[in-house]
Amino acid sequence: MEELETQNLTPSRAPRADEANVSVHADVAPQVEDTLTLTTSQRRRNIWTLVGWASFLFACVAFPGSPANGIIFCPFRLVTGFSCPGCGMTRSCTAALRFDFWQSLEFHPIGIPLILGFSLLAAWRAVELVRDRPIQLSPRVHRLRELGYMAIFCFVLLFGGGRLLLEIAGILTRW
Repeated sequence: MEELETQNLTPSRAPRADEANVSVHADVAPQVEDTLTLTTSQRRRNIWTLVGWASFLFACVAFPGSPANGIIFCPFRLVTGFSCPGCGMTRSCTAALRFDFWQSLEFHPIGIPLILGFSLLAAWRAVELVRDRPIQLSPRVHRLRELGYMAIFCFVLLFGGGRLLLEIAGILTRW
């Protein structure tokens, strides 16, 4: 209770963001934790995100995948001859980067949202690096982001599983 009175707070009010990191003692001056700049691990994460995004863009432009070139990278497809739930995503992203959106949707419907999502993530990380400050999100936004990840994962599994069943049944032809 004495610490709450020292900070001029009442028990019914939560500390503000600028008060939360202040340590107040009678004999020591207030010390504020330095949470306004990026930590080394956050900076490294942001740099690797941008490097990964640039590498992905380069690979999609330099090595455009197509079913005609005969290169198959999917181990599931190599072993079984059927498409896995993620088959076509790389070709879909490549087609989306060439602005061939119908072809992208034919390869895999998640390619365009993947490109948009990773572009947004790369822009976010670049802004954090330039500002040298992390972008603070509310817990609600974090929860919505987690639900979005789960929704994408479920969509890929359901779409891919449905496509696999149609291929096994002979209704859908293989790539």
